Amino acid sequence: MEILSKPASRYAQAFADWAHRQGVLDVIREEVDQLLRLIENTPDLRRFLGNHLIPQAMRQTTLVTLFEGRVHPALLRLIYFVEFKKRLGLLPQILRSFQQKDEHLRGVVRGRVVFAQPVDPAVERQVESWVAMRIPVKELRLESRVDAALIGGLTIRVADLFWDGSVAGGLHRIRRRMESPLPAKG
Repeated sequence: MEILSKPASRYAQAFADWAHRQGVLDVIREEVDQLLRLIENTPDLRRFLGNHLIPQAMRQTTLVTLFEGRVHPALLRLIYFVEFKKRLGLLPQILRSFQQKDEHLRGVVRGRVVFAQPVDPAVERQVESWVAMRIPVKELRLESRVDAALIGGLTIRVADLFWDGSVAGGLHRIRRRMESPLPAKG
């Protein structure tokens, strides 16, 4: 999980509190997710958000062009406010922090499953069921990835729990045992 800055966390908390008071928290939740995915998948947008050399008037015009009429007014207000405070580069962190705070309040826990090779969706559902039986949460959201470096098997990380059922992990554990000193004979 990414470490988020304190300012991003404070902006996210203030935005979440404000959105809750306005009664729009449920409405903007999906839009925050979509905007964050857009930022993560659009390198030019990420560069624009982090580029403080662009004159403020041009940045504001670009924001109007990109977002006005396309996002909920509450989210647009956040974007404009962050730009006004000259913190637009923090927007992705603010949105991620907002997601984390919102999910925590709703009892949502995220995790990651890494498979050594692509698997059927049925296998992914089985793994998710296995994890859900061991972690009592309201909602579990697992992200799946493939990493051939595992050689075989899988790893699972949910919150502060980690299960390593990979061949690479098993080989690493064997190596550590073999390198550790033998107990002294008494």
